[in-house]
Amino acid sequence: MATEIDYYVNILDVFQTYFKKKYNMDNLSLFDNIDDEESSNEQLDELYDAIEFYKDYQNNNDSEPPLLVPDEIDIKNMIDRFGNIYGLEIDGTLTYISMSLFTIIAYVASLDWIKINWNIITINNT
Repeated sequence: MATEIDYYVNILDVFQTYFKKKYNMDNLSLFDNIDDEESSNEQLDELYDAIEFYKDYQNNNDSEPPLLVPDEIDIKNMIDRFGNIYGLEIDGTLTYISMSLFTIIAYVASLDWIKINWNIITINNT
């Protein structure tokens, strides 16, 4: 039985895997280039931004950012409203989208994510 800490470790593992795929960086640690307690790196900055967006959305909407089925929403309107949105592909099929990267990462972490073929993509106007 998974514990709460396992869930959070999975979130970090999923984020690490997402970041490595996104930037094609196989030999990357979450703490690379951290020299002291005031240092950061691009990976931690992106994770921090994802968590902050999630928290801000939750505070402003009294709900978590949703996972949405692509065929059931207006993706262009969502991009216009939020800028970048994120898509979850499973076996090459766009399965869910969200305005929150962290929402998608948390969802993937709840799956048997090591055994499935998944990818997180950024969807925007460019």
